[in-house]
Amino acid sequence: MAKYTDEQIKKALECCSGSTCRTDCPLSNISEIPCDSILNTCALDLINRQEAEIERLNRFKAFFESLCEFDLEVLGYTEDGDTIPFKVLYENAVKEMVGEGE
Repeated sequence: MAKYTDEQIKKALECCSGSTCRTDCPLSNISEIPCDSILNTCALDLINRQEAEIERLNRFKAFFESLCEFDLEVLGYTEDGDTIPFKVLYENAVKEMVGEGE
């Protein structure tokens, strides 16, 4: 099976979510294998890769979250060269990540 990009897979899911596959589906007319069979395999691959990425990001977040237990200060973060608590930087980054920092 050919390797498809995440965008192609998402487009194919969009195209084939109805009762018939649309002609603009990136997977249609590629092989003798029915589009939905290819799409199922591609969608599962996409989900598995995204789950693995989420797990990596959760481990990354947990590492930095664990640093908040210490009274760390970050030097030179502000324009005047003062220190800022690491916990404040971490909390601001989390707010930005979930869209509350806008």
